[in-house]
Amino acid sequence: MSTNRKISIKPKSEKLRQNIGGNMTRIALLFFVLSGGIAIGLVVLSNWQIPAPTTAIDKVIPNEKLPK
Repeated sequence: MSTNRKISIKPKSEKLRQNIGGNMTRIALLFFVLSGGIAIGLVVLSNWQIPAPTTAIDKVIPNEKLPK
């Protein structure tokens, strides 16, 4: 009735290293995706030809409001 099982017990430091590696990969991926999105947004905004306002504004300012 003896069963031969291989039990591999990894040291805590190795488990921790693997866990940190997985988290670092996620953080790096998130960093690159956000950096790419910001870069694309800056390129789009810098090349977007937004027209200047063309509506004329006529406003009468009383003499009392003007500096002396």
